[in-house]
Amino acid sequence: QDALRNVEKHFREECQIFQKVKDLKTVYSEFATIEMIFPGKALKVYTAAYQTMQNISEEDLELFQNYLYPPDWSSSLNLVRPNSKKDQQTEHDEEDKDLDIIKEKN
Repeated sequence: QDALRNVEKHFREECQIFQKVKDLKTVYSEFATIEMIFPGKALKVYTAAYQTMQNISEEDLELFQNYLYPPDWSSSLNLVRPNSKKDQQTEHDEEDKDLDIIKEKN
């Protein structure tokens, strides 16, 4: 009977080891599948984007560029350019005020 118990115990241990190996195989297989799916889907998206870009005509590009950067953009908004005379004059006026304050203190 002891021999039978030992055989039964050994058989259970071997079954547990086998089940662990089988579980590991399943986990690693699922992991590998998931890791392969992501680049596959990304490749599909990039392929579709590439094909869409190839179908854009030169006329469409020009229209889009004109939409982003209209020819009269700066004149229509009356923008002041940096370092313009107006900006420089304002800086000089502020410097003069600072000097006047210093002179008054002395």
